[in-house]
Amino acid sequence: MKGKVSIILAAGLVVGLFALNTPAPAQDQQSQLFVVWDVIVYPSRFMEFEAPNKAFVALLAKHNCPFPMTTYRTDDYHYYFLVPIADLAGLEKVFNYFSKLSETAGKEYEVLHKSVAGTYESETLGVVSLRLDLSYNPERPRIKPEEMNFVWWNYYYIKSGKEEEGEAIAREWQALYGSNKITDSFNVYQYMIGSDIPAMVAAGGAKSAADFYSNEAKNLKKMGEEYQALAKRTMDLCRKFEHRTGTILRELSYTPKEE
Repeated sequence: MKGKVSIILAAGLVVGLFALNTPAPAQDQQSQLFVVWDVIVYPSRFMEFEAPNKAFVALLAKHNCPFPMTTYRTDDYHYYFLVPIADLAGLEKVFNYFSKLSETAGKEYEVLHKSVAGTYESETLGVVSLRLDLSYNPERPRIKPEEMNFVWWNYYYIKSGKEEEGEAIAREWQALYGSNKITDSFNVYQYMIGSDIPAMVAAGGAKSAADFYSNEAKNLKKMGEEYQALAKRTMDLCRKFEHRTGTILRELSYTPKEE
């Protein structure tokens, strides 16, 4: 997946990890696959990286790209680029489209491709499944998706052979939030293809960092010792854990026009 097609995808596709709004529903309403690019950008060059992204989104609109895309940036300059696919065969459809776009858009595409050179350290391709059956979405969420400007991601790198236990723990978190009537939602993603698997990711959002941390304190107080006990058992299943925060970049995201 190297070469100018993958780099241009990194310049124009989403994350992000994480789409808090699911662009396309799963066939069984239990999961939704996403192609994910994780691009680590040099902090000193993030503006040079984002400018071509914005231009690339305009190029997608100009050429009626059929794939919805969302972009996220973490505070440590990981850029997550996600695009929904129906199944793993959808990977080929995505890459075929962008290969054809590079020919159709010609020099305009080539200029954007060259403009991101040297702005990032690395890019990693993966496929994740949004597990709706493990996610938590209260009937009346505290905030609406369009109000979310702060995003958090918890990466749980599960010990080999503990995948089923990881799913069971996720259901316990779902139940704990529900029994305490927590009004903040979270989505759970499971890596299907990636460089460091097995892994699961929980992601959620808030209006701002201040909004998140103040409300998190209230939620922790509600859940009390049950939270601490479940957190300990969760960490027991992990070989590594990472926590990131960031924001959604709506101006660098793309939604196809409705026909």
